[in-house]
Amino acid sequence: MSTTSTTSTTSTVTPVPARPGPTSKDRRFAAFSALLVVVMLGVFVRGRGDLTATFALNDARGGAVVLPDLVLDVGTSVGILAALVAVLALFQLLRGFGDRATAVGGVSALLFVVALLVWSAADGNLSLIAILRGTLFAAVPISLGALSGVLCERSGVINIAIEGQFLAGAFAAAVVGSVLASAWWGLAGGIAAGMLIGLLLALLTIRYEADQIVSGVVLIVLATGLTSFLTSQVLADRP
Repeated sequence: MSTTSTTSTTSTVTPVPARPGPTSKDRRFAAFSALLVVVMLGVFVRGRGDLTATFALNDARGGAVVLPDLVLDVGTSVGILAALVAVLALFQLLRGFGDRATAVGGVSALLFVVALLVWSAADGNLSLIAILRGTLFAAVPISLGALSGVLCERSGVINIAIEGQFLAGAFAAAVVGSVLASAWWGLAGGIAAGMLIGLLLALLTIRYEADQIVSGVVLIVLATGLTSFLTSQVLADRP
């Protein structure tokens, strides 16, 4: 009697995981992008859609390279930008971007800013070089303040007094630099004033365990009042 054994080979098919659908973050960003589209079409195009916008690409102080002005039709340009934002919003609502949802929302906001610039320059002239220069000029102190806040957070202290440090540092730098006729001494004085405000915050919050938020607000009020008073009483007659 012979026993025949039959071996059957079963192939295992690994199921392909289904692509996750849109998350709640995707829906929120899609609604945000849809709101931007409504503003772009309802306000920008409807108000100044038949005008043209001129962007100056040259520095008013002159330069080695002279570029021609960029002239755009407001209605067409804003319409194209609105269409791009609408496509991103629709895809984000139906499919979702997953971990890239925040980045896509930033792209939509950037396209909206471009449309805002086109709308604001309608029937006029707008210098992109001046806008870029002003943006960089204003972004430097904000970036430094943000970095200061990050470092303080990592050390375990909530520093609300960053604005007070700015005020005290700017005032001390102006006074010391003017009295000693040296920008370097002014820089040193500004650093010392900012460190003094930071020392007061550390003394209040770490040594005496005062509330960090309240202490920061108190130091902002102190720096604001002190610099305003000294400016009006001491520096007003000595420009």
